[in-house]
Amino acid sequence: GGRGGSVGYAEVAWWEYALTQAPAIVGYAWRALWPANLIFDYGVDVEKNPAVVVPAALAVLGALGVGIHALRRHPVAGFAFAWFFLILAPTSSIVPVATQTIAEHRMYLPLAALIVPAVLLLHRAVPRAIFPICLALLATAGWRTHARNADYRDSLSIWADTARRVPDSPRARNNHGAMLLERGRTDEAVAEFHATLELSPTHAQAWHNLGNVQSARGRFDEALGFYQRAIELEPENANFHASLGHAYLEAGQPDAAIATLRAAVALAPNKASHPYNLASVLMKIGRTEEAGPPLARAL
Repeated sequence: GGRGGSVGYAEVAWWEYALTQAPAIVGYAWRALWPANLIFDYGVDVEKNPAVVVPAALAVLGALGVGIHALRRHPVAGFAFAWFFLILAPTSSIVPVATQTIAEHRMYLPLAALIVPAVLLLHRAVPRAIFPICLALLATAGWRTHARNADYRDSLSIWADTARRVPDSPRARNNHGAMLLERGRTDEAVAEFHATLELSPTHAQAWHNLGNVQSARGRFDEALGFYQRAIELEPENANFHASLGHAYLEAGQPDAAIATLRAAVALAPNKASHPYNLASVLMKIGRTEEAGPPLARAL
């Protein structure tokens, strides 16, 4: 449930996704050893540069070959390799997760396949020193976790960090702008929305957010154009229709506002805010009796 729009071949070809997964897996493994330069959201880009893909693919295929050999000759070690690759396979092979082509959280469960054998090997190699070694590793990992948690202190900080690390990601730039706008840093937010549209002119949410900026400034006539552009790009988005309806009302066009809000209700019939907003507009212009059914729907 909920993955029908994010998994499959509609947005990304299987071979493009597969090429991207080679450097992704190498990156996951490297960050498992030293968790620095972590990225919250890599976006939807695919990697096609042979200078990046070929060495990574050779490394992954080499590790896979070692794992297959180990399964035959050293089954316990082979199990660790199998765990690593099989758990990663559903998200990191040929079935695209188009909403995020690389995601570090896919490494959480396969990480055990690296940590457990490493600890067992250390215990066999230096049994008397295993406790202080693990304590030192724990302290180091704890320090890195503490540093990373600073990025997670709120939604603005995590998106600011992501936009800094992946400046070519439209989603990161747009979401950073949205968080800035929530905090009243309007000029900075506008700059991020324009940067988003330079990267992706058809980014509907960025157009919608520019409309929100103009609405916040009380420039509802200007907001209309941004909202209308967002709806052209995503005509099924009920929230866009709701925003446009509000802007129509504030711009002195109540009939257009009612028609647009009715469209929002039709697109998202189970979201209470849309019929409630429609009823509010009807009551504001004196059409109180018509407000009854949408209010009942909202309840």
